[in-house]
Amino acid sequence: AVVSTQSTGAPTILDNITFTSPIMKQEVFGPIVPIMAYDELEELVEVLKRKEKPLVTYLFTSNKESVALVEKNLSSGSLSVNDTVTFLCVPQVPFGGVGASGQGRYHGKASFEAFTNYKSVHVRDAGLEFLNSPRYPPYGEKTWVKGVLNAMFFYSSDKERGRRSVVEKALQGALTAVLVGGVCYYLNVKHDFMKNIKSVALSAGIMAASASAAV
Repeated sequence: AVVSTQSTGAPTILDNITFTSPIMKQEVFGPIVPIMAYDELEELVEVLKRKEKPLVTYLFTSNKESVALVEKNLSSGSLSVNDTVTFLCVPQVPFGGVGASGQGRYHGKASFEAFTNYKSVHVRDAGLEFLNSPRYPPYGEKTWVKGVLNAMFFYSSDKERGRRSVVEKALQGALTAVLVGGVCYYLNVKHDFMKNIKSVALSAGIMAASASAAV
């Protein structure tokens, strides 16, 4: 290994380094470069995927396939190809870590968003509270849900029909029309079902029956 003793902090290269070496267990703020040799980039990528995610991955190559390999397979806060600090000077490019290397992003718009609280607001129309009855017990007595299913599958009894409110009947009719209309639309688009005049009459009859069943 080559070790500099100059107080000016001259660039220093360290060889014969492994991941267990002390220099590889801490952040290095200085012109010190540990060197570890690998024969294949794919091998190095597999090794790095098992390590902590870095703040920045620096890659020096003219091979576009190598760039794509690293970009796709290695997670890091940023990826800099053939450069080290230039991208930090671009305010439109967010900068930050991932996992152990940090959380969040800053620079330009990203800084504003980092300190902005996005408050979610949910407002439900109280007039449609009856639609929420399946949420609440007792769960075995949801008559309007049963009524919708009865209307859609055409087996409502006269007694059940008489207990439905106007809103329930309207809802059942709308759901039935949407269901039948969707089926007819699918048949028309996928199988040219509506080109046959008899099919048109059949569809009209089905929709009429659906409406009468819902009411």
